[in-house]
Amino acid sequence: MLKTPLTGIKRTSVGALALSCSFFMMSSNALAFNSPSDLDQSLAGSGSTLLEYRHSGLEPDSFRNWNHPTFAAHVNNDGSFTIVGTTEIACDDCGSFSTERKMVIIRFAADGSYVGEGVTDSSFLYAATFSRDGNKVFGVGEASYLNGVLRKFNLDGSLDTSFGDGGSYADVDNRLPLTPALFVDDDNRLLVGYHHEKGLSRFLPDGTLDTSFGIDGSTGPDVDRNGADIVQTEDGHYYVITSGRLVLKYDDSGQLVASFGNDGILELPSGQVHRLAALADNGFATIVANSQGQSAKVQRYDSNGELVNESPNMTQALPEAGLTQLSIGEGGQIYKVNDEHLLTAVTWVGRTSSWNIVYHTAFGLWNIEDLTPVLSFDEGVDDNNNGIRVQEVFGFANNNPLTRQKLTQDPQGRFVLVGETGAYNQENIQDGVASWAAVRLLGDNDGEPVEDTTPDPFEFEPALDMARSTAVTSNAVTIYGIDAPAPVTVSGGEYSIGCGASFTSAGGSIENEQTICVRHTSADDWDTETTTTLTIGGVSGDFVSRTMFDPDYEPDTTPDPFSFEPQNDVAILEPVVSNTVSITGIEAPASISVSNGDYAIGCDGDFTDVSGEIENGQTVCVRHISAFGCLAETTTVLTVGGVQASFTSTTLDDSLDSDGDGISDCTDTSPYDATEASVSLGAGNHMEMGTDTGEFRNIALIDPDEASNQDGRPDNYDFPYSLVSYEVVNLNPGDSITVELVYPSALPTGSRIFKYSDSAGFVEMESAVIDGNRVTLTLTDGGDGDADGAENGTIVDPVGPAILDDDGGDGGDGGDGGDGGDDGDDGDGNQEEPKPKSSSSTSLWILLGLSLLAIRRKLFK
Repeated sequence: MLKTPLTGIKRTSVGALALSCSFFMMSSNALAFNSPSDLDQSLAGSGSTLLEYRHSGLEPDSFRNWNHPTFAAHVNNDGSFTIVGTTEIACDDCGSFSTERKMVIIRFAADGSYVGEGVTDSSFLYAATFSRDGNKVFGVGEASYLNGVLRKFNLDGSLDTSFGDGGSYADVDNRLPLTPALFVDDDNRLLVGYHHEKGLSRFLPDGTLDTSFGIDGSTGPDVDRNGADIVQTEDGHYYVITSGRLVLKYDDSGQLVASFGNDGILELPSGQVHRLAALADNGFATIVANSQGQSAKVQRYDSNGELVNESPNMTQALPEAGLTQLSIGEGGQIYKVNDEHLLTAVTWVGRTSSWNIVYHTAFGLWNIEDLTPVLSFDEGVDDNNNGIRVQEVFGFANNNPLTRQKLTQDPQGRFVLVGETGAYNQENIQDGVASWAAVRLLGDNDGEPVEDTTPDPFEFEPALDMARSTAVTSNAVTIYGIDAPAPVTVSGGEYSIGCGASFTSAGGSIENEQTICVRHTSADDWDTETTTTLTIGGVSGDFVSRTMFDPDYEPDTTPDPFSFEPQNDVAILEPVVSNTVSITGIEAPASISVSNGDYAIGCDGDFTDVSGEIENGQTVCVRHISAFGCLAETTTVLTVGGVQASFTSTTLDDSLDSDGDGISDCTDTSPYDATEASVSLGAGNHMEMGTDTGEFRNIALIDPDEASNQDGRPDNYDFPYSLVSYEVVNLNPGDSITVELVYPSALPTGSRIFKYSDSAGFVEMESAVIDGNRVTLTLTDGGDGDADGAENGTIVDPVGPAILDDDGGDGGDGGDGGDGGDDGDDGDGNQEEPKPKSSSSTSLWILLGLSLLAIRRKLFK
C-alpha cells in the first residue's frame, strides 16, 4: 500500500479545493464533557492530515482522476479512523479503461498512518453508514440500471450473509432513494429515507422490512422531497430533515406526530438547513443559513416544533491582515457534546486583499439553554471572543448543506472531523492515491488517553443440534479495545478466561487481547434453546445452544381454521378476488389446492390452479369469475393441509333498474346513466347502446318470428341479434338524435338494418351506417326512424341487423341471440367470432370476463 505523507497544508483557491465531509457520531452520553481547544499535534504533528491510499494492484499511472467521497466515517475506541469511500482497482475487462471504481473500507491509525483495507464488489454507492458498534457497514447503491440495492458489509469488504438475501436487500419495491439518508436507531434497526413515493422505511437487523412501521415498512410520501438526515430522540421519536428545509417527526410506528409543526411537518424559515442534533428535551438543534452562508445561526426547537432560541450570526474574521470573511459556509455539522453544550463546525470562506479565496474550518461552542457562545472557547486566540475559533486547516464542503456530514468525539475526549479532500487537484495525484482528510481538536485532558474498559463488540457462534442435558462450550473470542482490566460477569452459565479447564460464575476481570469462552448445560427437551449472557465492561454477548429435533416427531401440517369473507353485489362475469388470509399453526410446509378458481400465495397477482405447498405465516387469497346472471353465486374452495374454506361471490339484484332504461343494474354497464345501456343477447354476448340526446326507456328484445306483421321481411336473411325495441324520451318535439348500437362482432358485408312496427312490418332503414360492429342511426321525433310518427318528444325504434343466410335458406328464427349458422360462417365467407360456451375451466371464464370488459366503454365522448 502506498502512504505518501504530505507536509505543509496550503491555502487553496475555490477551484482547487472542493471538499465534502462525512462524520460518524458516537453516543453523546458516552463521555464526560471536554472543552475543545487547540489542534491535537499527535495527529501527523499538526492536528490535521491527508489520509492517503492506493489499492495494491493499481499502478500509479493508471489511476483515474475521480472524486473520492467519504460516505461514512467512524472513530474507533483506540482513536483510529475507519472510512467508507471509493477507489480505483485494476480491471482487465473494462473496455477502454484499465481500472474500475469500487466501494472500499479503509482503516487509518490514530496518527493518520495507513492500517488496512476492505475492497467490496460494489461499484456504485450513494450513501453508507456504520453499525452502532462500528464493526459493520450499510451501503445503498445501484445493482443495475434503475435497480437499487441495500447491502451490509464486514470491515474486510465481504458481505454479511446474515442480512437480507445473502447480505443484500434488492429494492424491487423502490424504497431506496438516489440520495438517501441512513440511520441506525437504538434498537439496531436501519432507517432509510427520504423517498418521494415510499417516504421513510425501516429495516430490522436481519435485513427484512419492519412491517410494523408505517404501511408494510414505509411511511408513504408525506412530502415530495429527498432525505438528508435522520436522528432519534430519547423518547423514541424520529426527526427527518429533507431538502427544502422541511423537518418531519415520526413516532416509533411510523406515524407523523400531529402535535409537531403542521400535522407533523415543520418548514424552517431559512434558505439552507444543515444537520440535526437530538436534545435531552426531545427537541432538536440545527444550523440554518441563507444561500450564501453569510447569515448562519444555530437554532433550537422544542418537541412541538416551536423555536426556543437562536444564536447570534456566526460571523468571524481572521486576525491576519488583509483576510476578510466572505461567508461562514453552507456545509455545517452540529454535535451535542452533552446536555449543556453544542459544538459546530462549518467551512469558513474568506479572501485576501488580492481576492485570493481561502478555506478554513470554523469551530463554535454554544450553551444549549440559550444558545449563547461559550466565550472561553476562543479566549486569547483573536480579538473577537465570540465563541468561534477558526483553524487554518482543511476547509470541508461548503456547497451542499445536506450531505452526509457529522462531527464526532473519540474515547480520549478529542473532537474529530473526517472527510473528503480535493487531493485529486494536488500534486500527489501523480503518485496515484485517493485522499481524505482528518482534523482533530484537543479536549480538557489535552489528548491524554482516558481509561477505556469498554471493549469492542464480540459475539459467540450458536451451537445447533446439540444432545439434551449435555455440557456445551462456546467458541473462544478475543477481547479488544480496552486499555485497562474490564469487569466480567455471566448469567445462565459459566466462563473461562483463556478457555482452559477452569470455569466460574463469579465476577472477575479480563485484559485486552485475552480470550474467553462460556459454558452451560443444554436443555432437557428437544428443539429447545439455552442462553448464557457474558458481560464485559458493559458490552454483552449471548451464547445460544439448541437441542436437536425429536427424531420421532412428525411436524404439524394442519393449519388453524381460516375463512374468506363473502362478497355481494359484484358485477357479472368479473374476476373477483377474496380477502387475504394468513396461514398459521403449521410447523412444516402444507399442501394447498383449489377447486373452481385459482389462488395466489402472497396475493401478489401470480394466480394458479396447480396444487402446491404453503409455509407458516404466508398469506393467500383466491379468485374466480362471478356468475352470469343476477343474484347468482359462485363458490371457490381452498384446501390447506386438509382444512377447507369457501369463498362465495353473489351478483347484483336483478330487480334494480336505477336509471329506468329497462335494463337491470346487474347487467347494465352504466346502471346510473340512462344515455347508455348494455343488453344481454344470450350465450354471454352483449350489445352496447348509446344516445347523444335524451334517455333510454323500455329497452327489450323482440323475436322477429313472433312479430305480428311479417310484411317486408327479407328472404334469405337472418336476424342473429333479434330486434331491440326501445324508446328515447325527454326530447324536444321534432328533435333529431344519434343512436349507436355496438354488437359483439363485426357485421359482415351485405348486412342491412331493418326497423319494425306492427302497422308497417319490416322496413329497411337505408340511412343507417354500418362500421364493423357499430351501427349509427340518425332518428327524428315524428319523422325518419320514429315508429309512433308523432312529434311528442319520444322516439320509438324497434330495430336490428339482417344478415344474408349462409346457405340461402330462410335464415331460421335468430331469436336466441343468433348462432350465425352451424359452421360459424358469417354469410360473407368470413369466419364469425366464436361465441363463448359454458365451461368449468377457470382460464376460459377469465378470458370471457376480460372480453366483456373490453367492450365496456363510453359510446359518446
